Parts: sequence; structure tokens; C-alpha cells
Amino acid sequence: MIRPRPPYQRVLASPEVPEKRKERLRQEYQELNPVMLQRRIEENLEALWRLHG
Repeated sequence: MIRPRPPYQRVLASPEVPEKRKERLRQEYQELNPVMLQRRIEENLEALWRLHG
């Protein structure tokens, strides 16, 4: 049985994606901060609610 993989892993495994692009994706992936991403999502949602009301 083949296990599903996240898009990030599928891109890295793809022979069609140039290695230079893969390296850039690896760097971006290493710099991701889930806590900061969640904070930004919450801030943007609050801003949207303010615009709506």
C-alpha cells in the first residue's frame, strides 16, 4: 500500500522540479514557524471581522 505524502514531500520527490527550486523550498520550509503562522491567521481573521462589521 502506498502511503499518501504531503505536497511538500511530493514536490521534493518529483523529477520534473529543478533542484534549485527544491533547495529554495527546503530553506523556506526550515524557516516556517507554526506559532507565528497561527498568530498571523488570527490577526487577519480579526481584521476581516472588523471590516465586515
